[in-house]
Parts: sequence; C-alpha cells; structure tokens
Amino acid sequence: MFAALYAAEGSDAGAVLDVGRAFSPRVEAHLPREVILDLDGLTRLFGDARTIGAEIRRTAADRKLQLRVAIAGSRTASRLLARHRAGLTLASDGDLIDAESDRIAVAEGPTSRLTIFGNLVMSLTSDGNAIAAIALERHWNTLTHGLPFVTLCGYAMSCFHDDVPTLWSDACAEHSVLSHASDV
Repeated sequence: MFAALYAAEGSDAGAVLDVGRAFSPRVEAHLPREVILDLDGLTRLFGDARTIGAEIRRTAADRKLQLRVAIAGSRTASRLLARHRAGLTLASDGDLIDAESDRIAVAEGPTSRLTIFGNLVMSLTSDGNAIAAIALERHWNTLTHGLPFVTLCGYAMSCFHDDVPTLWSDACAEHSVLSHASDV
C-alpha cells in the first residue's frame, strides 16, 4: 500500500518530506511538492488506510500545509489520484475502501468527490482476456451510471497489439476522457 502526498503550490518541499518521514521510513521525493510513502506494515502502528490518511492530513495541517493524500495499492495509482483529487482518496486493488460511507459523504458534501481507480482490466488483458475486460467496463458503467464518483482505469500500452485489434477502440468507447500516463 502506498500513499502519495501532493502539496499546494508554494508549499515548502522540505516540510512535505518531513510529514512523510513522520509516518514511514520508506519515503520517495518526486516533484518538489510530491512525496510517496510505502505504507506496508504501518497499519499495526497507525490503523487502517483511512486512519493513516486522516493522520497524515492532520499532521500536515498542524504544520500549516495543505495536502492531497491518496492511498492505493500502487505508487502510480496513488500519484494519479493525489494529483487529481482534493482531500483524502482511498483505493485498494481497484476497489474503494469503505465505499458506502464515502458515497454518503459525497452526497452530503457540496464539493467532495470520490474517485475509484480500477486496475482489474489490466489483469484481464494481461491474461489475454480482452473480451472480459470490455465486458467488465460495460457492466461497471451500467451499475455506476449516475452515482457521484469518477472512475479511472489503467491499461498498459502493451495491452494494445495486433492479437486484439479492436481492444483500443472498444476501450476508448467505454470512456469519456482518455489520457496517456505521461500527460497526467
């Protein structure tokens, strides 16, 4: 499990790094305002992902820092979510942690938004099951239509090759916005 901390513009990069080091000895500084923490094993010390995220934000606030915090199963997912979602975002293996309470919070808060990072399609396409990946996309879109959250999906470029010539167009048809990871 990884946490990405993304600070507001003008924040002291050293202060962001210090907040990260207060929670994990395994810290990577990326951009001047972005820090990635390896959270493996920290639930015994701090509690579940929601508690860790809340404590990180509280510690940052005590130090006069505004942070976006995203906790996910991969560095990439946590970085994407932290850059594009304000507040605290929690995701694990493509599933939202404690989805029901977050949906209630989204419904009650005028500006809060929930983001889910789905990476099951990557597993399916890596296993050569592109048809199941597109079927999952369609089923997910049907089930979640009108619900107050955003879904991000992750496909590796290696999924798109001549053995599955329609995967690119089929995947694109199921999404309203596309972006290459290098553009995010």
